[in-house]
Amino acid sequence: MSLIADAFNHILAMDVNQDRLVVAAVHKEKKSITSSEVYDLDAFDRESMQKFLSEPIFKVEFDGYCLTVGGFRNTVVPVDIFNHSKAKEIFELNFPSPHEDVDYTRIAELGLVNVHEMPIWIKSAFIFKLPRTKIVHRSTAFLKGVFNGDTFFPQIHINLFGDKFDMVYADKRKLRFINTFNFGALSDVVYHTMHFIEQQNIEQKNLSIHLYGVKPDWESLSEFESYFSAKIKLGKSIEDSEHFILKSQLLCV
Repeated sequence: MSLIADAFNHILAMDVNQDRLVVAAVHKEKKSITSSEVYDLDAFDRESMQKFLSEPIFKVEFDGYCLTVGGFRNTVVPVDIFNHSKAKEIFELNFPSPHEDVDYTRIAELGLVNVHEMPIWIKSAFIFKLPRTKIVHRSTAFLKGVFNGDTFFPQIHINLFGDKFDMVYADKRKLRFINTFNFGALSDVVYHTMHFIEQQNIEQKNLSIHLYGVKPDWESLSEFESYFSAKIKLGKSIEDSEHFILKSQLLCV
């Protein structure tokens, strides 16, 4: 069956960062990617994005649409704190005045709210073209994906995208830590991960480290493993590795 004929069984999952837009048709029941495209952006602006929004895949009628986007600046707080404050006030506790519009996403299953910057042009570009699009911060989809699995035992989850990576630490089914780091080489990822483990006095024999945003046959996997005694886990399918964020968008729509 063609994708057009079977589109009602799929969502269109989209993820954008500074230099590329990744698009995939994700089957709702199978939780698998039927087709995907990667578009290189000339710049992170509306004009560059709109060049690709006329591609054939954006003319297909899917059951749902989701876009993840997000940069360096976001903060996650308990919903009880958020309910007695304003999003901008919470944002400014950790950062200077925002460069972009301040928005937020509730993560009900964790009792948390993700407060973040969101470029206004992103909203206008995608909502104009695809009015039913749910736009969420990338770390929101990441958290939903992580906690959709078993998080009872100590585990670090790392999602690499562009020149940044999100790190999540979960234990006993609770979020213990989340942050975003810059990196230019594998050594930066190793350093920040090792520093966190030592800072929190975590015993590696009880720890697993899960990697996302890279291919199942990631060429740097063996080198990364050599720095840790913890168990390193990388999914064998693109849905559980390279495109984990796209698959996790099923939990956002």
